[in-house]
Amino acid sequence: MADKIPNRQDWSYEKLLGCDRNPLKDKERLVWQHKSYMLSRLNQLFEWDGLPETIPQKEFEWILLMQGKATIANVPNKGLYAFQSNLGGILNPYYLPTQSIVVNPYLPFNKVLEVDKDCVVIRNTSTFTPINDMLDLYANMLAEIDISLRIATVNSRISSLISVGDEATKDSATKFLDDIEDGKLGVIATNKFMESLKGGLNAIQYAGTISNIQDLIELRQYILATWFNQLGLNANYNMKREAINESEADLNEEALMPLIDDMLQCRQEGAKKVNAMFGTNLSVKLNSSWKLQRKEIETSMELAEKELNTEENEETQEEGESKEEPTEDKEKENDND
Repeated sequence: MADKIPNRQDWSYEKLLGCDRNPLKDKERLVWQHKSYMLSRLNQLFEWDGLPETIPQKEFEWILLMQGKATIANVPNKGLYAFQSNLGGILNPYYLPTQSIVVNPYLPFNKVLEVDKDCVVIRNTSTFTPINDMLDLYANMLAEIDISLRIATVNSRISSLISVGDEATKDSATKFLDDIEDGKLGVIATNKFMESLKGGLNAIQYAGTISNIQDLIELRQYILATWFNQLGLNANYNMKREAINESEADLNEEALMPLIDDMLQCRQEGAKKVNAMFGTNLSVKLNSSWKLQRKEIETSMELAEKELNTEENEETQEEGESKEEPTEDKEKENDND
């Protein structure tokens, strides 16, 4: 007998996509969602060339971003691998660890390695800082704003409350509101209903006022733009409600790249050490939007430098001309004499 055809609810796109879920009612899930999306973007931050098959770029960058460092070591008969590790041992003259402790049950490979002798430790940043703390900070702030925005949006449906004292008046009030919703003129049937409305039909103060929703939207825009800026992506957070000019849009460009430059430099230094120790040919560069952002900044810096040089040359020429004029006047005076 043929297998029973599954119920549509078991394979529908709605079921597969999880459309029955509302992340705005689950703060932890919302935080995870914001972190996950940002990590997916960061996975396109750098482009590695020359990595062996045993070190896939996505997993390698995941270790660097989330752990703050990655240990590159050679596993006998298996090749180079990137490991999560703990650093320890006697500190060197600059108070940095001299050993990397690797425990990998799958390979298996469990060993205490001497840094720069048996392995290379590549930093995520100069201070071994993982990106996870920053992700937690901004993801939690965005989750709080999203939940508040949802509550304010729901509350915006309530513009007034009707207070009644008995069931009959309640029915009259319900019919009155239904007629208004249906586009009919509401008719008040009894004086008793009118009396019950005295002091009972009031505009209430709630968290869904238009100004409050605008404030939440602007705050969300600011937090999200600040998060992007921290990670080297230009996102405008100007709160002006009218159009902004080009100088205002480019106001924060000079603050975008220092962290990304530090992360790139740490990876490039690590790649040089790996190449020297294991004879590889690793290289790394910026990728995707960060690469375009770097080109735009370099282009704007070149234009600014050219303008500055042009201004300096013009000033020098003006000074030279001003010195020549008194000399010509003296020559004229001598000729007259």
